[in-house]
Amino acid sequence: MKKLILILTVCLALGCKKDLDKTLTKKDWRIESVTVSPAMTISKKTSTTI
Repeated sequence: MKKLILILTVCLALGCKKDLDKTLTKKDWRIESVTVSPAMTISKKTSTTI
């Protein structure tokens, strides 16, 4: 259990970087095409025929 906590702590420390939002905004995010279909979820059932 101690080894697992140590590994998770190391991964969390390496994963957290300073100014992460600045590095995300510096990148050029291009979306070529997107297809979105609406869906509605009622009582854990998802329906796409709205």
